[in-house]
Amino acid sequence: MKIIKKHDSHGWVTVEINGFIATAKVFDEGSVYGIDEGRISKLSISSKVDKQVYNYDRGLEFSNIDSENLDLIIAELNTLPTSEEA
Repeated sequence: MKIIKKHDSHGWVTVEINGFIATAKVFDEGSVYGIDEGRISKLSISSKVDKQVYNYDRGLEFSNIDSENLDLIIAELNTLPTSEEA
């Protein structure tokens, strides 16, 4: 995972993972609004050719990405330190 833009004061981060660009809002704790009730409440994934392939905004809007890459991206984002650890 290559961090393009680190967390700001609102929890946003942009990363490059496995040829995809992901912008996510990652909180310190999980929530019912998060993906699988986790820390990620918003996630937009694009291919490197700027085609959006996934969007989650407190609920899944659409998914055109294979589950292997999606699972990898979510797992990598969940390894980010919390604001207290950063």
